[in-house]
Amino acid sequence: MIYAQSGKTFLIQYEVNDACNLRCSHCYHGPKIIRKSPIAVQRLLEDLRELKSVLGPEYSISVLLSGGEIFVRKDLMQMLTELMISGYASFVLTNGTLITPQNATDLLLRGVKLARISLDGGTPATHDHIRGKGQFQKTLEGMRHLLRNGQYVSANYTLMHGHNDSSAELRAMFELAAAEGIQSINFFRMFGQGDAKDVPQYSYTEGQSFKSVLEQLWSLAAQYPQIEVVIKDPLAKNLALPRPANLNIDVCCYIKKDYLAVAANGDVYACRKLDQVLGNLLSDTLANIWQNSDLLTRLEQRKQYMQGKCRTCPINTECRGGCLAASYGEYGELFVPDPACWREESPLPEALTVAAVSI
Repeated sequence: MIYAQSGKTFLIQYEVNDACNLRCSHCYHGPKIIRKSPIAVQRLLEDLRELKSVLGPEYSISVLLSGGEIFVRKDLMQMLTELMISGYASFVLTNGTLITPQNATDLLLRGVKLARISLDGGTPATHDHIRGKGQFQKTLEGMRHLLRNGQYVSANYTLMHGHNDSSAELRAMFELAAAEGIQSINFFRMFGQGDAKDVPQYSYTEGQSFKSVLEQLWSLAAQYPQIEVVIKDPLAKNLALPRPANLNIDVCCYIKKDYLAVAANGDVYACRKLDQVLGNLLSDTLANIWQNSDLLTRLEQRKQYMQGKCRTCPINTECRGGCLAASYGEYGELFVPDPACWREESPLPEALTVAAVSI
């Protein structure tokens, strides 16, 4: 990856707002009313300095600006300038529809390492069904402005059961990326949080169907070696398939290791798609939350709290019980098996039966 850094990197996802120019049916946000986060970038920088002193010299800190839609903020470039002057690598997550030739250049001048663009289909019909009529073309034009400026661009593709996960739909996305020069595609599942609770049909609740989708991505990655494919899902660890050189599995779980998210209202999350608040920066600091949150510690040590088939699964060290956000979104409980896991129940070893009862 051209934006990789040496040493350890701690990523802060900083939501500058939750206001957006779109109304996507699968959005993990709820009401979109905050146009300007009460946690100003100057306050965030104070917290980052304290957090850096706690993490130690082996860590660098990067900041991912997200929303809502970041380009709704009129002072976006000022924020990016302050981050750059303070020495922080920055990334942006946007729907791409408000990108112009000028602000595409402005991003590059302010040292933005990577632009992640939300694109939920390789055709207008698929993308616009989720994001609104005409949005596919606007997003594509925004991406082209970035690419012409030499910006590294990655597409964020949210997999939705029965909507954009067929062989034809996935191939269309790869074809689009190849034609447009998009360097990488990140694949995520939709989780039942925020507005996504209103479209439960798009969630993956049956393991074999999700396994089939992953297998298709494996095959397509091999057929398009020029595109970096990143599957951000711990269940991908369960596939015993030869991995193409351009395919990476990002278990997408940095809990208590190298990630915290600050929502537009100041709430702090271990994972932005896991609807469990650790604290709020209006009354606490990032460093204190990272060091002392009981919930964060439990999430980090979740193997000892695993329930059901995850307790005895022979690869539970690898996938760590699947995705907590998927489980919580589907069942409203933590530490239960991922609803899209296709592995069967393993017998509980006799030596563990007493321990299992006591937990």
